[in-house]
Amino acid sequence: MSGNALCARQPPSCGAAPVLVASEAASEPLQHLVRQVPMFATCGDGFIKALVQLLRPQVLLRGDCAFKAYEAASTMYFIQNGCVQIVNHAQNVVHITLFSGAYFGELAMLGGPPSVRQASIVATRFLHRSHKFL
Repeated sequence: MSGNALCARQPPSCGAAPVLVASEAASEPLQHLVRQVPMFATCGDGFIKALVQLLRPQVLLRGDCAFKAYEAASTMYFIQNGCVQIVNHAQNVVHITLFSGAYFGELAMLGGPPSVRQASIVATRFLHRSHKFL
């Protein structure tokens, strides 16, 4: 990785219309993703189902950024299918690669004063299904 080449493109828009999970069966995999997060692990079914309804799908192509370092932090992401790398601001150091079933950006959910991202997230292959929690 070099320079800003990885995040040169803007992420595709998610559109203004919210996409809700249509059925209970369709939301099961998403409920499992949410329950993996330690701060949600002991939450009741009703709470988890309500969180899943707030998830919005996002598709990233290889090289697209979910977010860049130093941007305002307000969303959490769950990877349903695909993989991303967490890289430094200069995008020349890969901290970790995350695969399907992983999550990132959870610190934005803790509240408190507005926070900023400490790293950039770059899709390393097509993310067919990533969900962001606003």
